[in-house]
Amino acid sequence: MTPEEINRTIEFILQMQARNEVTQEQHKETLRGHDEMLQQMAVQGKLIAELIVIESRRIDEVQQENQAAHMRFEAWEKRHEHWEKRDED
Repeated sequence: MTPEEINRTIEFILQMQARNEVTQEQHKETLRGHDEMLQQMAVQGKLIAELIVIESRRIDEVQQENQAAHMRFEAWEKRHEHWEKRDED
């Protein structure tokens, strides 16, 4: 190899190393961004789980209230039927 070819080869190698360093930095930044997103997703997942628990309790409460209202209605309906029979007699 001539000294000129050696210099071009060295220059090429140095340019490739510089590009690789830039690419590595870009990858590091991307990974940092992904880490932040994963942390946010974990927090959101926890909040969603808490919300599910709260809403599940609310649904249970509403079902209990509906059941109690249904029982009151059935009791009223029986009393009403009883009064109607008394009036017919």
